[in-house]
Amino acid sequence: LLVGESLLHGALLPVEGRELTSQLATRSVSGQQGSTSTANVLLTRDVTQTITPNVSATIQLPNSGQNGEQIFQGAAGQYVSLVPNAIATTPSNATVYYAMYDPDGDLVAHDSFYIGSTVNFPRLGKSGNYSIYIDPYMGAQASINDTLLIDSAVYANVNGPAVSVSATVRNQNAYVLFEAVQGSSYTVSANCVADGGYVGIYIKGPSGSNVGASGGCGSYNNGAILNNAPQSGIYTVVMSGDKPFSADVSVTQP
Repeated sequence: LLVGESLLHGALLPVEGRELTSQLATRSVSGQQGSTSTANVLLTRDVTQTITPNVSATIQLPNSGQNGEQIFQGAAGQYVSLVPNAIATTPSNATVYYAMYDPDGDLVAHDSFYIGSTVNFPRLGKSGNYSIYIDPYMGAQASINDTLLIDSAVYANVNGPAVSVSATVRNQNAYVLFEAVQGSSYTVSANCVADGGYVGIYIKGPSGSNVGASGGCGSYNNGAILNNAPQSGIYTVVMSGDKPFSADVSVTQP
C-alpha cells in the first residue's frame, strides 16, 4: 500500500496527515524468524486547488500515491456535474476514482470517471465548500483536466407555462421540479432539440427513487407520465441526452 493511497471499498476517504511536509523515512522491522526488512516511505502533500464553475482546471499529481482535492462553493438546491476533459496517468490507462464530500465532510457520491463520461452529482443539500477528492488507482501518477458545470434546473407550475432547460455536453442532466399531491396523476410533456440525439426523461419522487413511466424526446416530442403519485412533495424530472440538448417542458394534470 502506498502512503497517500486511500481507496476503501470504492470510496475515497481523506487521508490523515495529508498536510505533512514531504519527507523520506526508513524503518527496519524484525520478523518472527529473525529476518529484517527495510521500507522507504515517501510522505507527500495532497494537491489542493479551488475550482470555478464553467472554467476548466488541471490538477497535477506527479508523485506515486498522491491524491488531489478540488474545492468549490456550492449552494443548497443546486445540481452540478463534472466533465473530465483529459486524463493522463503513469502507468497509462490507470483508473481514476473520485469522491465528493459536502461542507460537513459527509460523502455525497463516489465512483470512477473517464474521458467521454459526465459525472452527474445528486442535488446539493447544503451551502458551503464542497470537496472532490481524486484518487488514481494503485498510486498512479496523473494529470487531470476537468470542468465543473452548474446544471440547468428550474421549477414548473402544474398546468402552467412550459419552462426551458438545456445541457451543454453529452450525458449532462437537466432538471425540472414540480409539486405533486399524493394520489394525483401528472403528465410531463417535452419538446426537445437534440441534434438528432435522444433525450431520456425520468421522474424521481421526493425520496429520490424512480416513479411513473419514463419516456424520451429528441427527433420526436414525447414525455413521461406519473400515475397516482405515491406521496405529496417535490418531484424531479431528470433529462439526459447522448448529445447536448435544449427542451421546453410542461407539467399538466390529465
